[in-house]
Amino acid sequence: MNLLVETIGKELSTLMDNDIRLNSIGDITKLPTRTHRALTDVIERTSNNKRMTLTLALNYSSRWEITEAVKQIANEVAQGTLDVNDINDAVISNHLTTADMPDPELLIRTSGEKRVSNFLMWQLSYTEFHFTDVYWPDFRKAHFYQALLDYQNRERRFGKTGEQADMNYILTEEQKAVQEAARDFAQNHIAKDVIERDTNKKFPHDHIKAMGELGFLGMMTDPQYGGGGMDTMSYVLAMEEISKVDASVSVVMSVNNSLVCWGLEMYGTEEQKQKYLIPLASGEVIGSFCLSEPEAGSDATSQRTTAEDKGDYYLLNGTKNWITNGSTSRYHLVMAQTHPEKKHRGINAFIVDVEWEGVQVSAPEDKLGIRSSDTCTIMYTNVKVPKENRIGEDGFGFKFAMKVLSGGRIGIAAQALGIAAGAYELSIKYAKEREAFGKPIGNHQAIAFKLADMATDIEAARLMVYRAAQLKDKHMDITAASSMAKLIASEAAMKHTVEAIQVHGGYGYVKEYHVERLMRDAKITQIYEGTSEIQHIVISRNILKNQLYEPVIF
Repeated sequence: MNLLVETIGKELSTLMDNDIRLNSIGDITKLPTRTHRALTDVIERTSNNKRMTLTLALNYSSRWEITEAVKQIANEVAQGTLDVNDINDAVISNHLTTADMPDPELLIRTSGEKRVSNFLMWQLSYTEFHFTDVYWPDFRKAHFYQALLDYQNRERRFGKTGEQADMNYILTEEQKAVQEAARDFAQNHIAKDVIERDTNKKFPHDHIKAMGELGFLGMMTDPQYGGGGMDTMSYVLAMEEISKVDASVSVVMSVNNSLVCWGLEMYGTEEQKQKYLIPLASGEVIGSFCLSEPEAGSDATSQRTTAEDKGDYYLLNGTKNWITNGSTSRYHLVMAQTHPEKKHRGINAFIVDVEWEGVQVSAPEDKLGIRSSDTCTIMYTNVKVPKENRIGEDGFGFKFAMKVLSGGRIGIAAQALGIAAGAYELSIKYAKEREAFGKPIGNHQAIAFKLADMATDIEAARLMVYRAAQLKDKHMDITAASSMAKLIASEAAMKHTVEAIQVHGGYGYVKEYHVERLMRDAKITQIYEGTSEIQHIVISRNILKNQLYEPVIF
């Protein structure tokens, strides 16, 4: 059965379990229950998108082969043998035939302006149907990436048995899909130039652009604001996989997701979300979180940057330093003191456009690690900030910063976990390949015990990080949990990247083998978004107040 269905705008609301009413060629009266649930999920999560662009292919026996047809078209476009303007239903049907597969049971195409999140497509591809998006009529090569993920990873997921179990028993199919998508992107794209970028302090512009297109920069943001609507666990999994390869890339992702986008979505006005959150979550631009100052690091209450109330606007003056994405971000979330006599209760948070007069960004710092990310000092001199750009009520700025940082620490914990896991995976590989005294060095107890300690500490950190993510998704207090996760993961990252160098011996001391870079990157996880000492303070205060989080059963 081959059905072509056209549906536009509000007609999507008619897709219900036992009430399928579509303008279609053919009769669609019943679909399997799981398909109903998935279609309903599309409606609920895109209810604010009046028009959208997507292609849905349903075939229970041949969903893997559908990607073969898409792959053929993608290759032809990339090679220039097929013009994007010539792609239509007939071309797709022809490629389905040449892919030696039966016709799909159902093809749905809706047309319009707003796209559905790429991550939603990955989620749906692991239900009973395969979901491939070609952004009609824009058929760029990057848009096939997510459509091919499950095809490319089929052997990894289903073709081998006996591989080491790692905690996937607690993950949903959708979360596994995100995890594998991030792993594939990191290993096959980010890894290609990671050493060169680290050496030359080169910002990963191309990778960040691609991540925006793939939905990595607004993973937890509601789809109505350009994001993926994913849970925190999915975000943590993606952070972990990308950090295994390059923490410079993952820190850009972390700041944009868990500090900037999350902060705006939770506490911004609708006008602020429409104007600023949508381009940030969709990856059109990136943002920065401006709290630290030359004399206000861990003591964030000692803000010297001022925002003087001038009636119709605030006059912003001051300096922020150690700002991630400093020279590449379009929008800054800036904390500044408006009422000094009120101390921390007089601090406000503002959205500042880097293109406004009076904003000056220094050259990036020359850092020990995460060298291809940009960390800058930003000066604000008589910058006029409109009143509507204040976030929250007057005096809410310090509370805003603390709430945002509490959630942001989960992202940095995932980054630290990824750095440690990346070093561990490289060490396992090297220990199996490198021979000494007639056998692989991993068979020598001195090295084997190091690997055992690495695996144990990393798994413990992983449990803490995943637990914090689940608590956040349950809307529970994560103050202690996120600090614990960041503390244990960052300590594991620093300790075991050093051990990874020891496992590699002399080779670990040179850049070709990556572990020395992972060690340099690991150190910052003990410093930013709250030092290890600050985490101890946060945790101890929560314990003494009997606010330790309730146990969670996986």
